[in-house]
Amino acid sequence: IDDGSGQLPVKVFTDENQDINSDCREDVYVKIVGNPRHINGQRMVVAFQVTPIKSFNEITMHHLDVIHTHLKATKGPLDEKGNVVQKSANPNTTYTNANEDQANEDLEKHQADVLRVFEMFSKNQEQGFSISEAISKLPQYTPQQIRDAVDFLSGEGHLYSTIDESHFKCTSD
Repeated sequence: IDDGSGQLPVKVFTDENQDINSDCREDVYVKIVGNPRHINGQRMVVAFQVTPIKSFNEITMHHLDVIHTHLKATKGPLDEKGNVVQKSANPNTTYTNANEDQANEDLEKHQADVLRVFEMFSKNQEQGFSISEAISKLPQYTPQQIRDAVDFLSGEGHLYSTIDESHFKCTSD
């Protein structure tokens, strides 16, 4: 699939009884719902729903979202005054407090802390960062809270699994 910002392979798995939408063909704008994956050293999307776009507004919104995500990943989040907030990678063995900037206002504190730990520690690791390592970095949370946060963040598209279901990387990497 190619959205103008880059190309990404998409795998669609269907049941024998499930019919693939016949309106989805080459040179037609489509909306894909799925999970980003890293399989055999290649990033791809494993799609579970592919539908044709009915309004060009969806394409415009997608391009604005791509620009926003790129700027947030390269420049960092903005504070309430519109200034770029500098991220600091502290090599502490544990991560005990969230950054004061609440860049992800829609996340609960433990979810934001888990996301920040994966942002800090997964970016230089091809295989990603493991949930067990995150548990050791966040002793103030229970292992179940961290696993639940990883499930939530993965479902929301902030994290994706890499070599197995216990290693994840940030989609912003």
